[in-house]
Amino acid sequence: MPLDKIVFLDQERLYVVRRSDGDFEKDTLSLADHLEIDRGYILVLPDSFVNLIYTDLTPVKRKRVREMVMLYLNSLYPEGTVSEQDFGYIPSTPVIAYLFTDRLKELLERYPALFQQARAVTTPSLIFLASERSPFILTLNDTVLIKKEDDFIHIIGEIEEYDSFDITRHLSIGKDGHEELIERLRAYLEEGKNLQSLDLNLSATSKESSPVRSLRTDMIFLGAIYLAFVIALVLSLIPYTKDIKAYKSGIDIIYKGLKIQNTNDPYGMLIFKLDRLKKETYEYPKPLNVLTAVSESFDKNSQITKLIANFDLIKIKGTTDSLRSLEKASHALELKLGIKFDTESAKVRNGKVNFVIVGRVRK
Repeated sequence: MPLDKIVFLDQERLYVVRRSDGDFEKDTLSLADHLEIDRGYILVLPDSFVNLIYTDLTPVKRKRVREMVMLYLNSLYPEGTVSEQDFGYIPSTPVIAYLFTDRLKELLERYPALFQQARAVTTPSLIFLASERSPFILTLNDTVLIKKEDDFIHIIGEIEEYDSFDITRHLSIGKDGHEELIERLRAYLEEGKNLQSLDLNLSATSKESSPVRSLRTDMIFLGAIYLAFVIALVLSLIPYTKDIKAYKSGIDIIYKGLKIQNTNDPYGMLIFKLDRLKKETYEYPKPLNVLTAVSESFDKNSQITKLIANFDLIKIKGTTDSLRSLEKASHALELKLGIKFDTESAKVRNGKVNFVIVGRVRK
């Protein structure tokens, strides 16, 4: 499959690279002039436009992949954070999921033809993942890609201290790495490989079929009828909003404890920090596992007021209805997390037990 034309997007500019007499020529266009480009190009987006996420999913049944990816993402993020319009996936083995940034959503809405006319839409990190097999760390302008033996971590933002990964190959293409990306794409295609493994398939995302448009009026009418049912459903779910808030609060506590709540990609930073901890002389349970274990171990008569989770300990403060309930919860946590929890304090006041329990993570 020949590599005749590549378009690099850089904010409001397009760099159009065409093959001419065995070489490549570069032109610059404004984003508003994208219709001047003939269809069939490979569009390379800035790396920070999508957040790539490694999954351990295998696309066995093609029709179920999107549903599987949605469930996978919901296990990583607080409920309600990721919607159907927020993510996509690449049907590789294993599947690579990705989240849309607001900037990409804006471009899909303003310039749909830019994506519809592309043969494939990709990013620098996807190109490197497709063209490299051994571990490496790729540092771009505003992203970092850490490729390990079996998986990868993609982070929007800057991180420091890569030494704990035992990865010696540090790659960087700087602000204008067009030539290297072109060469990697050319070599990849000359090997007879398919673009599908690095294509975000955004051309399909940006399309809206005419049958859907014609049904809008009917959908609005049916939606009005359906509204009564939805209202009843929402009212029935109101009691669960406290649980959702508690879940999100727990996530925030973990992010704040690791000082990553104000980063561009807190989840990516969280995964990065966890991978660093795995290389130390102790093992630290995944924060989401800690949160799940806490929520499952304490019954409805208990309330968690503070949760501290770091590489030394897991400290839980709260109230419960009896010492017996506290003992049962501590035992359940030990089984779920493999960490022994000791009672630091337990005081009975007004029929409630105010407690602090601590699990030591360090071996």
